[in-house]
Amino acid sequence: MKKTAWIYGFWIVLGEAVGALSAWISSPGMDVYMETIIRPPLAPPGWVFGVVWPILYALMGIGAARIWLAEHSRERSRGLNLFIVQLVVNFFWSPIFFNAGAYGFALI
Repeated sequence: MKKTAWIYGFWIVLGEAVGALSAWISSPGMDVYMETIIRPPLAPPGWVFGVVWPILYALMGIGAARIWLAEHSRERSRGLNLFIVQLVVNFFWSPIFFNAGAYGFALI
């Protein structure tokens, strides 16, 4: 049981750390972006993102831990590799979008 808790904790903390570091790096660009865009009337308030994103990163960590704990197989390895790839892409997306202003590249 303790090993399982550590595995879940590791993957959740990894996801949260990636999200927090990406947000911290991107915060100057986010501030400029939020001051210059015209928000639609139905756009959620800014505080919602601060609540939702950590929950999403925690859920991604739980998903990765479940894959890690699965029986060793080719599918398990592929799932973990895809998770790491998407985590890296997710990390770089915010700086590319907010700091570099490369909206087209971020869309791709």
